[in-house]
Amino acid sequence: MSAAFQALFLPGGEPLSSGLLTTRLDLAAILDAVSARGLSEFYAGNLTREMAAVVQASGGVLTEDDVRNYSTVLQPPAEILYQGHHVMAASAPHAGAALIAALNILEGFNISSQVPRNSTHHWVAEASDLRQMINDSQAFPVGHYAPSFTLETGSAAAQVMVMGPDDHIVSVMSSLNKPFGSGIVTPSGILLNSQILDFSWPNKTPGSSPNPHNSLQPGKRPMSFLMPTAVRPAVGLCGTYVAVGSSDGEKALSGITQVLMNVLSSRKNMSDSLAYGRLHPHLQPNTLLVDGEFSCWCMTIKISSSPEVPSRRGVPYHGIAG
Repeated sequence: MSAAFQALFLPGGEPLSSGLLTTRLDLAAILDAVSARGLSEFYAGNLTREMAAVVQASGGVLTEDDVRNYSTVLQPPAEILYQGHHVMAASAPHAGAALIAALNILEGFNISSQVPRNSTHHWVAEASDLRQMINDSQAFPVGHYAPSFTLETGSAAAQVMVMGPDDHIVSVMSSLNKPFGSGIVTPSGILLNSQILDFSWPNKTPGSSPNPHNSLQPGKRPMSFLMPTAVRPAVGLCGTYVAVGSSDGEKALSGITQVLMNVLSSRKNMSDSLAYGRLHPHLQPNTLLVDGEFSCWCMTIKISSSPEVPSRRGVPYHGIAG
């Protein structure tokens, strides 16, 4: 943690009290500068030089050119027709394509409110499990599907979901990656992210395998489990509208899949769909994470391959439906 970070968030070595109102005049000054001189003030000005200098002083390799050459990329969403609805999610390098693939697998089971939940839980686990082992660009021998690659990420995403009367749906997510990002604050007050941790490299974490498709390279954007998702009726204006997202990293895929399945297939309302217990297939180690309220049958699906089936509770998922 930088000294500036500690002064802001850990004054006197103690965290700020919950509910405390703080005033950030330094951030207000940044917004004034950007408003007066445009985005170039942030991407090609004094703030740029300051960010690069702070990162390099902390042992990093960020340069002014890295910031100056960054640009947003407008891409079409990954999308699918599922249960009579148009589902749209963020495309690569985000995990929207994985969500679309999982829903495509589940569509073949004709899930409805009449299908026992035990069966749907099993299908969701297998669909999410399988999707994580598929490479879109080529086929592999069977041995390829045994290793797994993990994406280290934390519950540190902010979400904005809005629906308007004009048929517009907005689902936006932003993240510093880990809570409080890198823990480094520039003299001007900018809290720097730790998004570089989304890349993969050898021995990053004990027991994990590096993902060659997500290797750390100059100018490359890392894989991300941020998955803002929007749903609207496939035909006409009457039907279910949904905006949903998750801040729980690698569990976003299985969580959003189950929420959408509850809303669109089982015809549950959004409140119930968010409140239902969820499961998450974890490839490394090979375990099935489940909420404590699941039945014993569901708890023992994968005991044959792994004796440890930990419980997962209190994972935040948020969404709105209309």
